[in-house]
Amino acid sequence: MKILSFLLVIFLQSALFCAPASFAKSKFSAMAIDADTGEVLFQVNPDHIGHPASLTKIFTLKMIFDALSSGKISLNQMIKVSRHAANQRPTKLGIRAGGKISCLDAILGLVTHSANDVAAAVAEFLGGSEENFARMMTLNARSLGMRNTIFKNASGLPNPEQITTARDMATLTRHLIDNYEPYLEYFATTSFYFKGRNYHNHNKLLGRVEGVDCCKTGFTNASGWNLVASAKRGDKRIIGVILGGHTRVYRDAQMTRLLNSTFKKLHLSFPEQSHLYEEDEVALLVDEIVKSPIKINKKPSAKKCAKPAKKKRA
Repeated sequence: MKILSFLLVIFLQSALFCAPASFAKSKFSAMAIDADTGEVLFQVNPDHIGHPASLTKIFTLKMIFDALSSGKISLNQMIKVSRHAANQRPTKLGIRAGGKISCLDAILGLVTHSANDVAAAVAEFLGGSEENFARMMTLNARSLGMRNTIFKNASGLPNPEQITTARDMATLTRHLIDNYEPYLEYFATTSFYFKGRNYHNHNKLLGRVEGVDCCKTGFTNASGWNLVASAKRGDKRIIGVILGGHTRVYRDAQMTRLLNSTFKKLHLSFPEQSHLYEEDEVALLVDEIVKSPIKINKKPSAKKCAKPAKKKRA
């Protein structure tokens, strides 16, 4: 086992050097871990500093779950939307200043539509101000071992000082899975009806990739296309993180490839070697993730659009 552990370290570290040169210079990073043990199953640039974009809202949701668990707030409690919150850039629910939203609807609005106005309202509700809430988030992140994450807002809207890594996002997601089981089902919500409109979850892997039931997408020009996903197949759960994808479609395909390849390795290997990727397999998987997007089952479109859709922050 000592030899296998040594080989594991060597093989995983070699991932960086097996990747194409253009890949090493990019902002792309990826990681897969065993949700039960925390064991690293795959990593490329896991400590590369990037921007979380709306992955920030995973932590905002964690802060809500903390307040609910402690009895500080309830799901029926109403959250007031300030002018600051109402003025946040899309995507948002469009609640006017002075309006209110229940804590439950706030959770669903964050999970599905990634609502920036709701994120700011929650921050002010729990922290007094969004600035103070961001400081609370950062301190809380440090307590979880997220050493390279700094929050400056609750939504993930562009801020050059708001940073994270794939490793930190994997750490956060594992903490959620371990400690917030009653609330995890919210992440699997595919749609949310609010004030006459139906909002669909930006995570298109839900219901399309086997076992995926969590977590969150994110996009800004600075971050690229981000995705944290978790999937359970049989008695195994894997957490995957993609930061800096080139497009939404590529990001989703990259995550699908990462989850499928890692699950396949776990199920086909002997138990004592289930966590190991051989050196050539690391190179192959890196190459597949970067260069070979796969098709994801899509629902048939009702009509074709004459113009390409504009990019939205996810």
